[in-house]
Amino acid sequence: MLLQTKNIAALVFGLSLCAFSHAEDPIKVTNKDYNLDADLNYLVNSTNSSTDVGNTKQNFSGHIDFKQISGDWAQEIKAAAVNSTDGNNPVDNTESYLVSGKTMHNEDASFYEFAKVQWEKDSSSAFKSQTALTLGLGKKLYSDDLQFLTAEVGAGAEYDVKQAPPNYSSTNGLGTLAAHYERKITTSVSFVQDVGYDYSSISKTIRSRSAISVMLTDKLSGLVSLDYKKIHSDLGDSRTILSAIGLKYSF
Repeated sequence: MLLQTKNIAALVFGLSLCAFSHAEDPIKVTNKDYNLDADLNYLVNSTNSSTDVGNTKQNFSGHIDFKQISGDWAQEIKAAAVNSTDGNNPVDNTESYLVSGKTMHNEDASFYEFAKVQWEKDSSSAFKSQTALTLGLGKKLYSDDLQFLTAEVGAGAEYDVKQAPPNYSSTNGLGTLAAHYERKITTSVSFVQDVGYDYSSISKTIRSRSAISVMLTDKLSGLVSLDYKKIHSDLGDSRTILSAIGLKYSF
């Protein structure tokens, strides 16, 4: 794991040097009324079998992020999938899916309200699926031509289906905290950080995603990312750390 981390760090440093050497024009942020990002990644920290080290059949992840702005309203749709399958040791398999939709309304230049629905399935957790509906308030904490930072607080309800037989379900109150940070390092290099915390009576979830992208063309970028998720529950704890290298398409 240490060697893989060093390899990722070296790759990020190399890509950054390459991008800095091509950065000539002043950095400008282009505003559009919509944006689509889609990426496909190879997971570096693949699962290994004790009988055949490195025999991983499938080891990929992907994300789709679509945003649209119309006046004071904005919509966001996100989807993510992870599939890491060890051919000889199914216990080490990782499979998760997430789909969310969010509508936002700007009150002024700083504050906005939002409504969000999210469905998630994670085979490594104690839950077969979790579906959440939240309402909340967001604030633009900082914004300039190079970077911006937003934070959100929300409350709602979550419908949980447990993994263990008989897969019984329950509905619980839910509180959420989230923050999003983007920075344009050069004309070619961008950094994105997302963090989140979900709290209910039966589970607590911490999420983090860090990503550095380097433009290869006007629509295609190289991508290095690190995802972390930890779920604490009386039904069982789980933790997933995924480092990945891939390509991102932006439109």
